[in-house]
Parts: sequence; C-alpha cells; structure tokens
Amino acid sequence: MIETLLIIFIKLFTMYTTIPFFILYLLVLSWYDIKYREINGNLIIVGIPIVIASLVVYVLINGIETLFTINILSSIVVSITLVITTYLLAKRGMMGFGDVLITFLSVLALLPYTVRLYGMIVPLIIIVLLFGITYIVIEIVMNIIHNTKRMKIFIEATTDCGLLEKIYYFLISRVFRSDEFRNVKFYFPIKYRGVKRFVAKVGIEPLVSSEPLDDLVLALKGIPFVVILLVGTILTTIWIVFQSC
Repeated sequence: MIETLLIIFIKLFTMYTTIPFFILYLLVLSWYDIKYREINGNLIIVGIPIVIASLVVYVLINGIETLFTINILSSIVVSITLVITTYLLAKRGMMGFGDVLITFLSVLALLPYTVRLYGMIVPLIIIVLLFGITYIVIEIVMNIIHNTKRMKIFIEATTDCGLLEKIYYFLISRVFRSDEFRNVKFYFPIKYRGVKRFVAKVGIEPLVSSEPLDDLVLALKGIPFVVILLVGTILTTIWIVFQSC
C-alpha cells in the first residue's frame, strides 16, 4: 500500500510537478475572495512569478521542446478562447474583471499539461473546467431545495413570469423576503420592483441594493470563478491519482 502511494506521489510530481503548488495559490485566492468578495491586486501580482516559476520548472523537467507539440497548441487555443470568453462576460457585468486575470494566470500555469481521456490527449484546463462545473451543479441543487421549501412565496414572486421564466428563476436563483436579502452575502437581485433580469450585474451593482425592494426578491449568487477553478483543479488531481492506481 505504501509503495503504491509512493509511486503515485512520484508520478504526480513528475508529470504534474507544479499543480500542488498552484492549488495552494488558488486556496489563498478563494479564501480572500469569499471573505472580502474581491480579489486583492497584490495577490494577483504574486501569482505572476508563481506562474513563471511553474513554466520554468516544467521546462527544466520535461525539456523546452515539449512546449512545441500539437497537444500544447490545442491547449493554447482552448486557453485563449477561455480568457476571451471570461473577458466578454466581465464586460457584460456577469463576472468580475479580477476573475479574468486569475483565469489568465490559471491557463498559463496549466498550459503545458495534458491528460489522456478515453484514449485521447486532452488539455488539462478542459478537465479542470468540466470538474469545476460540479460546483455550479451543486448550487443549482441547493437553489431547488431552497425554493421548494418556499414554494408559496416563490409562486407569489413570479406571478408575472411565463413558464420558462419560472423554471429559469427556480433553477438559478433563490427567493428571499427583502429583510432577509439585506442580510445574505454574495447574492445579487435579478427580479424585484418589476425588474426582470437573466444575469446578475456582478461587480457593477452593490451586493445589497440601497434602494427600496419589494417584499420578495429573486437573487442570483455571484459564484467566485476562482472557486470553480479551485474545485476543478482539486477534482482533476484526485482523478489523475485514481487513474494512476
């Protein structure tokens, strides 16, 4: 048993040398983002040498020629697409610009790595995002449970909504009374005072609106994207370890 764990440990650090250190970095960022609901610029600056060091360590272990392969090129395409997507979402107020910078650092840190999935070589960043979606699925399940327990006031809050709107709000938001909403963290109002939205204006509007609200508010949780990256990276690492068994 000990020999097996030792082999897995050596393989993990040989093939994915910098990932454990990157997880520690994401843990610090996630803690700060959850506590203060913003990402400190100094923490992002600290991430730059960490990412550079990760790439240098990778090259020293695997050789610089490994950065010029079809697999790495596919990782680059995926990474560029992801960064552009998060930037466009941030411009629309659907996520914070700090998340865009963290995404950029993340794709650089994970860029050289690939994993074998059903016989295909897949960029590691894709697997991280796929596992990260687990966090979002959990949030949806929690929303359903919350709204089911408050079905009467949810129906009241969505009397002016069509069926598809009701389903959408039921899945992605939670219903609160206005006094409750003012005491919850990380939630943005998306339906109140006759206003109906389908996205929250993260980083553009305050977490708790200062203007008068209706008795009932439908609010969407602003999920810190760095937490999604953290969950995805941890689950990916666990998956890699089990594959090595």
